[in-house]
Order: sequence, then C-alpha cells, then structure tokens
Amino acid sequence: IILEFRETKDNRFSDKVMYIFDKAIRYDEEQCPEDPIKYIRMCYEVKYDKERDRYDDERYFVDLNNKKLLKDSVVKGNHLSFFPFFYLTTLRDINKEIKNKSSFWGKIKASIDYRDKEKDIKQLIEQLNDLLIADNVTVNELISKLKELEHSVRITPESIYLQAFSKRSWELLDELNIYLKTANSNLALPIAKHGMGTQNIAILLIFNAYLDILLPKIVENDEATPIIGIEEPEAHIHPQAQRAVFRQISNMNGQKIISTHSPFIVDQVKIYDYLVFNTEME
Repeated sequence: IILEFRETKDNRFSDKVMYIFDKAIRYDEEQCPEDPIKYIRMCYEVKYDKERDRYDDERYFVDLNNKKLLKDSVVKGNHLSFFPFFYLTTLRDINKEIKNKSSFWGKIKASIDYRDKEKDIKQLIEQLNDLLIADNVTVNELISKLKELEHSVRITPESIYLQAFSKRSWELLDELNIYLKTANSNLALPIAKHGMGTQNIAILLIFNAYLDILLPKIVENDEATPIIGIEEPEAHIHPQAQRAVFRQISNMNGQKIISTHSPFIVDQVKIYDYLVFNTEME
C-alpha cells in the first residue's frame, strides 16, 4: 500500500513537515514549474516468508514511480506521528464496548474531568443514599441481621452500613450507557437491547467521537492526520442505512481504508478509490 501526502497551492507543507521529512520530500514540477508542488510517498509492504512461516513488514519512502529512495528511505517514529493508525475490527460487540475500560467508549469516559464538581457530586450521592436507605423498615431489618457479623469478625456494630452508590469518584461513570428511543416507541432502551444493525452504527459513531475528542491528547502532533481502518462497516445494517453509514465514514477526519463486500458502499466510491486484492493459489 502506498500512501501519498501532497500539498496544494493554497495549503503548503509546514516548516515542521519540511524539517522532519527532509530528503523524503519530492517535487512535482508539472503542475507549477515556478513553485513546484511537494509530495511525500510512503510504501507499506507486507510479505509472507515461507521458510519462517510468518509475515514480515517494511516501511519506506518511494518516488512517483514507486521506486525506493536510495538515501534516507527508512520510515521512523517521528514520521509516523503525522499519520497515526486507528482500526475498527469487524467483530464489534456493543456490550464489550460499553463495559470494557480499554474500549473507545471506556477511554472517552476516562477522559471526562469532573474534579471541580466532585464535592457537589459526593453531597448529592449522600442525599440519594439517605433517600433510598434511611428509615426503611426492610433495610433496617437487613442491617440488624448483618450486625451479627460482629460475633464472627472483630468489628463494631457501627462499622456496618449500606451504601447504594459508590463514593469513589473514578467509578461514577462506570455505568454510563447509551439509551435510544425509536420513532415507533415511547420507551428508551439501552443500546444493547436494540438490533445488531443499530448497535454496529452506534459503535462506528463512538469510534468517530473517540477520534474527534481524544486525537489531540493521544498524538502529540498538532499536524497529525489519522489513517482509519474499518472492516466491513455494512455488517448487519440495512442497505439504505449502509449508504448513510458510508456518508458518516466519509466525513471522518483523515484517510479512510475500508474493507467491504457491500455493493451499496462500493457504489458510492469514486473509481480511483478502489483497491482490489486477489489471492493467487499455487
């Protein structure tokens, strides 16, 4: 796969790009002989090694004819910081997405900063806890029974109490969920209770939100443009909705690489954007 980054007459490479990429930059004099357009072409090559039974990858800069540059062709980490890669697999599970702390949803939740409201939140939690638990006959009977623990464990009766809500601030958003009310229903249900198509669209939108919200924090490069890989965005989605999903993906910031079997998505792509892979069997 060859990635090309090309400036325009109105949007030239910055001094930062010129300095870091240096000898990898090439000039296109045909479009503007007086002030040539600069471009960078990076090749990402993956080969299968039969002897070692593994795939080896290599990244290097190439010219307009896809020939490897003889000098300074190695792609380094500071180069890759300009185009970080983010990937959305075809195996998408909304339950794991919502509950897993390392998911896109989990990372968005973790980025929410409410420290300036923490004192007020704790006071509200205590009020809710009292409202639910205090002076409730069943709760009082339960506490009375639990106090019998003091006969087996070295504690005081005052050490036993019930807490309906966590007081630990970092757990406050653990149960944050997406609720959706459809046009044909007055009842809002959690996203996991909706169809697989709706769930898949929700994950795509969460993925997009993750890039928009957290990219500046993830990549310490204000000129970074993400490369986005998405496998089979059409999975479980109605044909008409697939067209809408493609428009949403098209509006994502960055270079998109999509693998698809959907004619409804392929139909909307420009002919020069097709990349066909063919496996030759020996």
